[in-house]
Amino acid sequence: MIVTSWNCRGLNDVNSPKLPYVFWLLHSFVPNFLFLSETKVPVSVVTSLLSSSNPSSVFGVDSVGSSGGLVVFGYGSDDVSCVFCCSNVVLCNIKIPIKISRCVMFVYGAPVVEDRPQAWGLILDLLAIAPNCLIIGDINQVERNYDRLGGSTVIKGWESFIDFSLKASLISTPFKGPPYTWTNNRQAHKLILQRLDRSYMTSDWFHNYPDSRLINQPIFISDHAAIVFDDSPFHHASNRPYQLDNWCLNFTQVHDFVRDTWQRNTLGSPMFILSTKLANVKILIRRWCLNNKKYWGVDWKNFSKELSVEGESIRSVPDAAQYMSNIVTSKESIFLQLQFWRQRCKKNWILQGVCPSKVLFSKFKSRQKKNHITSLLDEQGVLQFGQTKVQNVVLHSLKNTFKSDAIPSYDPDILIRF
Repeated sequence: MIVTSWNCRGLNDVNSPKLPYVFWLLHSFVPNFLFLSETKVPVSVVTSLLSSSNPSSVFGVDSVGSSGGLVVFGYGSDDVSCVFCCSNVVLCNIKIPIKISRCVMFVYGAPVVEDRPQAWGLILDLLAIAPNCLIIGDINQVERNYDRLGGSTVIKGWESFIDFSLKASLISTPFKGPPYTWTNNRQAHKLILQRLDRSYMTSDWFHNYPDSRLINQPIFISDHAAIVFDDSPFHHASNRPYQLDNWCLNFTQVHDFVRDTWQRNTLGSPMFILSTKLANVKILIRRWCLNNKKYWGVDWKNFSKELSVEGESIRSVPDAAQYMSNIVTSKESIFLQLQFWRQRCKKNWILQGVCPSKVLFSKFKSRQKKNHITSLLDEQGVLQFGQTKVQNVVLHSLKNTFKSDAIPSYDPDILIRF
């Protein structure tokens, strides 16, 4: 099972690259669950934004004004039910045939230190009814001194959290990737990095899934990093065969590749000639697509890989400052690329007459009102015109379809009883 969690810090800005980044996470890791915290919008809005991802289940809590908001998207054929839901916790139960059911608790820790003991107590009560459970999300609490860089040396709320974790017998999920998942986005000596987004396992979960691990993504669009949980045995990931995108077929360069390749003389049998030309066309189009995709679109994989390597090498505050500087540069590049793509799409929409506007909506509404049947073929194959004749053809067809020549047999006793 794969679970992706991210504190997105608001999905209420249509010009933000957060939504494309969420879709990249879904496409790259193919999670069974996607947990978004601090959406700052109602659950219905987030559901409509991600409706094209075809989730099988959606649970969550609406935001209060412009703060809070939790949404859990389920993907796959598992029988998932929401056991408990509040502003800090969403507990889901997964029923697996012939196997022991397991639970996933999605947590958004209380931002105020004084409110955290109450949240830990609630989680402790829920673990009593869900012993085979995974806890994941923005815990909002530093656990160890090495989980932070910069700031005060005092860890607020540490005693209550340690007491809670010991009572619950929680096991921290081992992780790889950048060690810090949150930043205050300050400069120089005011910069603070902390590992707030984490995952914990109960002893039952660890016994059933000992290969569980966490993959920390770099701090990217939000001030929180996305984290990806995976409980499957580790295996070396191999790249899938490259698949051409439909968008490249609209460019004349691609057509030129095909035409020029097909005009070349190749010696051999017909099947050899065909396979050779297809292989050459594939190489040319693939190279062209990758080069232009990196220039026109957002290469999330490349950005994520580079920042992850830099994040893992942080050892001091100057290293962290350089890391944050690279993140700012990456954000600027992403915004420019997204702006270019939006302008390009809008230009194509205008040229093709499909730009979403009041004029287009009025045009479709007027066209819809004009849609009517003017003629129909009757049983003899003669085309009948006019509203009256079309009506007669439809009525005659329905009568022939639903009439019955044979009278069904019935039992008189049944009629008498009724």
